[in-house]
Amino acid sequence: MTTKIFSKEEVKEKIRKHIFDDLWDGEDHGKSEITDDYVISEHVFIDPTDIMSIIMHIEDEYDLDISVEDGEKLRTINNFTEYVSKKVALKI
Repeated sequence: MTTKIFSKEEVKEKIRKHIFDDLWDGEDHGKSEITDDYVISEHVFIDPTDIMSIIMHIEDEYDLDISVEDGEKLRTINNFTEYVSKKVALKI
């Protein structure tokens, strides 16, 4: 099985899409104010269940296993992007 190579921008866009489109059902909720360094769990419309949903989505999307310890460190879109990019690169 070959692993598809994703650019960091592709990874970032997929994570943002999952948050904004899937979790928020396309509603705005001030998404224009959320930068890639924004701490996701501090946003009023993201709770721990949503964080778990993001992690599970990433695991499925990229065929990764994210440990609880690593998951607790993933707080921003940039954290998620860097983490996923590195993990995917290790699989190649």
